Amino acid sequence: MRHYVGRIFATISGSILGIGVCDTQCGAKWFRECDALRSTLGRRFRSRWGFDVEIIGRLLKSGIEETQMREVPLNAWQDVGGSKITLNSGLRTLIDLALIRRDLRR
Repeated sequence: MRHYVGRIFATISGSILGIGVCDTQCGAKWFRECDALRSTLGRRFRSRWGFDVEIIGRLLKSGIEETQMREVPLNAWQDVGGSKITLNSGLRTLIDLALIRRDLRR
């Protein structure tokens, strides 16, 4: 079930961003420091669970191109307890994603 929910989230996220990101929710992120990143991280995020999508969207909006981003699969992943999303959180995140989309289009 987690896999299917993740795929649905990835599809919605990709639609919002206009790119084919497979897994925005992976906990491993690596960024090269630049003005666009400082600006992106210097503002409060709208969503607890959708902030990954917001980071990528803000970077794209700031002029970072999709070709400058890489998605590298991890060889192994260990799930951490307490990182589960509830039904209410999931519904709130869908609303947040709609608001992130609106914000990014402004």
